[in-house]
Order: sequence, then C-alpha cells, then structure tokens
Amino acid sequence: MRAVRLWRPLNFAGRWSSTRPAISAVACVDGEPQSVAAAQIMARMFQTGDSVWVYRAVKAPQDAAFPEQANANAKHLAEEANAQKSLDSVAEVFRQAGLEPGAIQTQVQTVMSPGAAVTSFVGKANAHFVSLGSHGPGRILHKSLASYLMQSYSDIRLLVCPQAEWRPAQDVGLKYTVVYDGCSTSRHALEVLANHIGSKDTVEILHAHVPPPPVPRGKFRGAPSSTAEEDAQQAQLQARSLFQEAEEILSGNGGGIKQVIGTHIEVQSGHLLGERLLDTAIKNGCDVLVAGTKCMPGIGSLFEPLLKGRTVLGVLKSSLTTHLLNNAVDIPVLYIN
Repeated sequence: MRAVRLWRPLNFAGRWSSTRPAISAVACVDGEPQSVAAAQIMARMFQTGDSVWVYRAVKAPQDAAFPEQANANAKHLAEEANAQKSLDSVAEVFRQAGLEPGAIQTQVQTVMSPGAAVTSFVGKANAHFVSLGSHGPGRILHKSLASYLMQSYSDIRLLVCPQAEWRPAQDVGLKYTVVYDGCSTSRHALEVLANHIGSKDTVEILHAHVPPPPVPRGKFRGAPSSTAEEDAQQAQLQARSLFQEAEEILSGNGGGIKQVIGTHIEVQSGHLLGERLLDTAIKNGCDVLVAGTKCMPGIGSLFEPLLKGRTVLGVLKSSLTTHLLNNAVDIPVLYIN
C-alpha cells in the first residue's frame, strides 16, 4: 500500500460561525464510560443555540412473584439510584463545553426494552444527532440499536464510541477522517459534516484507488489500453481533483476549518479496501471516522457486487460497515444518514 499526503492549511481569522439550524441531540447513557466518551466528542461539535437530552433507559425487573427475584429487584433499585448520578456526570460534560444550563435536560426512564425506548425517545425529542457508547457484553445491543436507529430515521447523525477513555488526536479541535470518492453518498456526508466543524478542526480526506488487474495477452489480444504507470498517474489526478472538491464543500460553511489533508492510497487488487482505509485512518491519527450511509439513487442489489471495494457505497456495504458495527476497531464513528 502506497500513501501520498497532500495538504494545504486553511487559516481563517475571527470566531467560526455557521448558518446551520440549531441541533437537537440525545446523549444516551448506560452507566458505562464509553457513553461519557461519546458525550465528550459530541460536546465539541455543539454551537450556541444547540440543545441536548441526556437520556438513560433502565430495564424494569420481572414481576417479583418468587423469592429468587429478590436479588434482581435489589439490583434494579441500586441501578435506579445510580442512574441520575450517571446522567449528571454527562450533563456536566456539556456544561463545561459551554452549553447553557437551559439547553441541557436529563431523563431516566424504567422500561421493558431499553433499545426500543431509546429509538422512541429520539423520535419524540425530534433529535437528529445521537451519541452511543459501545462496549463489552453490550456490543450486540449497541450494534443492533445503532443499525435500527439508522434504518428508522432517514436523517440521523449517529456517533458511536467504543473507547472507555477518549483522548483527542490533536491539542485543540477534532480531527475527522472522511472517505471521499465524489459519489452522492460521500458528498452528502461532507455537506453535513461542514455544519459541525469549526476553525480549530482538521479533516483528512481519504481517496483509495484499486489498480485494475493485469489483462493476460493471448494470441488475439491487443496491447492493454493503459499501462500501470499511466493508470497510477490518472488516479493521482483524480485524487487531486476530489481533494479540491472536498475542500470547497468543507469551506463553504461561512467560516472554514483549520486544515484539510488529502491522502491518496493505492490498494492492490484482491485486498480488502475497507481494512486498508481503517488502517490508514488509525495510523494517521483520527478522532472521528465519518461514514456516509445514504444509498446512491438508482443502485439496486443487482449492481452492489460490482461496486464492492470501488466506491464509498461498496466499502460501507462490505468490510467497513461490518468492522465498525462489530467494534473490530477502536475508533469513534459518526454515521451520517
């Protein structure tokens, strides 16, 4: 794998501002440190005028009709006693980030199905930005919850953090990594991200090129249409064009960002492109990996196998989504529907 780093710093004077509408968010809390880490990342993406619900769904105990249920009931009472404390600790994260006290609300709810309760609460709160922690035995629950939220709400922005202790990749601001190839899925992800980034943030644009396999030359075959060197040069030109296009999208929010970094990688045919992209993001240092999840219009399941490993849609439909939702990598992910 060969990587080429191209960057051009963008410096803007004054305080960053945006014309985006105010965000209504839900920070889901389950008492684990991963949900606190997710809230810490989300807090850095807020602006004045945004609001957040800090929500925790506590599973209700079974009917205590038998003596053996006493231990379960005692455990539930202890969990209820600690629930508000966990909410207060997350709410303090948002207060320290500069949100007004009136913009932060908390709620603890005892329910039979926490996953269904979270999904319902997100809809009732009219929220389009949700943070989740993902951890240990809860990975199955959080994987299904993240998938269900993305399928239930067409415009959800879902931040999933698998880290118990989150540490920023840079001293000030966040570093986002976006896989971009110019298709509608990745373009939409960049356009949404442009409303969240600030003048202290950095965005790295990843562009991957898979060289076509060599064509065997038989008796009746002509010379190949292009050599490997020509194909690599064309891929470099395409990458530069995409980097410039991404920079224009990210800078069009009225304030701009600190820096846009373009990284072009060559992936050998037959290798898993999703794994290479993740390896590059982790190696280069990344706070949040941005994954666009909108399907490209007009592309059905019949054509998806042809797109595997070649477009953002193909990556997300193959190895990348599988790795991310299964916590195969220890990196926060912002899914943008």
